Amino acid sequence: MVGAYEESRRKRLEENRKRMEALNLPLLSQALQKSTSPKSSPLKQTKNRTIHKEVVVVRRSSRVANLPSPVYKEVVIDRVTIPRRAYNRHRDYSNRVYASDESRQQALDKAEELMSGLESECPTFIKSMLQSHISGGFWLMEFRLR
Repeated sequence: MVGAYEESRRKRLEENRKRMEALNLPLLSQALQKSTSPKSSPLKQTKNRTIHKEVVVVRRSSRVANLPSPVYKEVVIDRVTIPRRAYNRHRDYSNRVYASDESRQQALDKAEELMSGLESECPTFIKSMLQSHISGGFWLMEFRLR
């Protein structure tokens, strides 16, 4: 059983074939296929370039030509190793000296007394230093004029 679509498709194919025969298209396509053969176009012949090497004296100025030729050989240079400073990552806390509460209070009292004697228009304050400021603070070293 042939469907309506198949029937209409077959009719269109027949009509197209008749139109092509009326225009002589099948004969023209066969003629084109016969005339064009798969011949490859000839490649252009390339010539290998030959480089002529001639041994010629190198052009130099008379000053350089009279000098002996340099010798390029590897010279081993002993590098001076600079010893790096070894940092001790572990600190020894056993030698630390801690201030007593009485001495801290005495220092605060002296600082307040000194501050009260200052006549300044700017606000001032006092802050006590921590243990790390004193023991580990290299920046607190005594400054000496020469």
